[in-house]
Amino acid sequence: MGKAKPTKYAILSLLSLEPMSGYDMKKLIDVSLVHFWSESYGQLYPTLRALESEKLVTSRRERGSGKPDRIVYTITRKGRWELKNWLRQPADIPRVRYELLLKLFVGSMLPVESNAEQIRLQRRELAHGLSKFRLYRKMVMEDGVDPMHRVYFLLTIRHGEMVARARIRWCDEALKILGEVAKESPDE
Repeated sequence: MGKAKPTKYAILSLLSLEPMSGYDMKKLIDVSLVHFWSESYGQLYPTLRALESEKLVTSRRERGSGKPDRIVYTITRKGRWELKNWLRQPADIPRVRYELLLKLFVGSMLPVESNAEQIRLQRRELAHGLSKFRLYRKMVMEDGVDPMHRVYFLLTIRHGEMVARARIRWCDEALKILGEVAKESPDE
């Protein structure tokens, strides 16, 4: 099958749930998938055009009353087949880029307190993100979500919760270690 293009399969995945516009996809990604996936409009729209030329999706123009027209995309039978083939392939192990860890890697260039402040900021963001998972869980548990979709949606939410909690624990441990370092080197 070759190396999969993730945006292609992200779009097909979203369209397997329901027809939607590029704007709808971006909104869903930014609200519901943000803890594990991101796409830009610059990735979505060219990929949608390519998917349409491959006959994996179709589009139709919806007239907007007082609003601009929308182009709504629908996955085709061929698109579902392509998506199912991709779903059967082993998932790549993600290569992560944590800016905070890069900064800490050379953290000895700054005072301990500057590095500790970076960690405290990160911890606050993680705690805020963790609180969002309760909202996501509530949304998924509401009536109207297909029970089979619910199981898989909840698995992704649980992953996000566990990763956030682990990173928060790491922040707490790192702050403790830096506190000890600061006591040993009070001249900084």
